[in-house]
Amino acid sequence: VLQDKEFTPLGGTEPKKVDVRVIVATNKDLKRMVDEGRFRTDLYYRIHVMEINVPPLRERREDIPDLCNLFLKKFSAQQNKPLGSITKPALDKLMQYSYPGNVRQLANILEYAVILSAGGKIDLMDLPEEIRGGSSGRNFQMSDKAAAEYLAGRKLRDIEKIVIDATLKKNGGRRDITADQLGISTRGLINKIGEYGLK
Repeated sequence: VLQDKEFTPLGGTEPKKVDVRVIVATNKDLKRMVDEGRFRTDLYYRIHVMEINVPPLRERREDIPDLCNLFLKKFSAQQNKPLGSITKPALDKLMQYSYPGNVRQLANILEYAVILSAGGKIDLMDLPEEIRGGSSGRNFQMSDKAAAEYLAGRKLRDIEKIVIDATLKKNGGRRDITADQLGISTRGLINKIGEYGLK
């Protein structure tokens, strides 16, 4: 298909022409994998017509404000919460982070912040603890009463997602410990992680 732009359907006798453009994305060094015999040479040269190198987000921090605005607009609409912008302290923290999970991680952070936000802007306290780094000088511990007032009126699904995500992060991603603390089975936790698109 890549070379001849045609294929024969399973059970068919006549080849069919196709008019497609194939875009291949990877975070691996395919040339090195070819040299090491871990990637097919013929496939490499069939897909390697034009290469576009997209640096990781940590190497193009100037894109972060525009990406934040894009994700803020998207997730605000999804959550039906009119959020206008991000405060400077919150944006400063986002600009300083290294993003091992690249743009997808930034999207997850903004979705988390939109769910948590109670005001018209994303503030520092709406960001995950790993981004805040505990260096803002503010006390983020809530009393039971404050937590109850904060969560009142939210959808149970959103609350569950917040609790699971926060507990996973607190436990360094350990699902067994998280499941035990949340009082559910590990299999049940894995199902919830998949349902909410958590990591």
